Amino acid sequence: MILSQLRGMAFYEFRQHWRGRLLVALILGLVLTVGINVLVAGGSVRCDTVNLPDLAVCQQGITITITAVTLFLALPLAVLLPIMVAEIIPMDSQRGVRSWLDAMPLQTGTYLLGKLLGLWLALVMALLIAMLISGALWWLATGTFDLLAYAQVWVFGIGVVCVFNGGLGVLLSAGLTTRRRAIAWNAVLIVALAALVQGSDFLSYLNPLRMPIINYHLAVYAPMLMASPDSGELAILLRAFAGGIAGLIISFCTAWVWLRWQSSRM
Repeated sequence: MILSQLRGMAFYEFRQHWRGRLLVALILGLVLTVGINVLVAGGSVRCDTVNLPDLAVCQQGITITITAVTLFLALPLAVLLPIMVAEIIPMDSQRGVRSWLDAMPLQTGTYLLGKLLGLWLALVMALLIAMLISGALWWLATGTFDLLAYAQVWVFGIGVVCVFNGGLGVLLSAGLTTRRRAIAWNAVLIVALAALVQGSDFLSYLNPLRMPIINYHLAVYAPMLMASPDSGELAILLRAFAGGIAGLIISFCTAWVWLRWQSSRM
């Protein structure tokens, strides 16, 4: 019963996201940003006229350029995505859908998890489309580059940031009942976390900019920009993953308690 409800919620949310403007805006934003960088830098880094002994070095330089541009795309996305998805749960209350769902045998935890899974599924699809289109633009502009490194940066860099921050954006505004309040609340909270929660303690891994993840991938795939990672930096990366998961768990539990309290008052 629960699995059936969860599957239904997830696919319903998935379809709703594709009918809306969120994913289209996300794809267009990523592709246009990459397109601008291709126009600015793409034509100047082709390896077609490079002598064979220098071809590998040229291709490595192209991979580093593409990697750096792709990872830096994650920074504005990290801040904007939680704000863009803030309305997902409050819109149910504003449209009267939430009261209809409360009348059904749907548990609060299933409702929240279905919302998250539907968003994550839609984000994965949107990022895959953006990755393929952007990769094609880079390939046409620069020629061959390391496709494996490119895919890993999208999956384990931008993809992880989107999963963490998209889920965080949904859960942080779960207790609000209007779209405007949700967007304003998430905007203030995300900017405050990005500005204030820094340093080397565990709380810094709740920072939505996810800089340990970005920096680690820059060190691996763009060594000219950052020193090669060591075991200590790998530990930092793992703590960043742990911090992202912990933030989701804390936010999920808080949202669950708040929604249960709201339901008990009705």
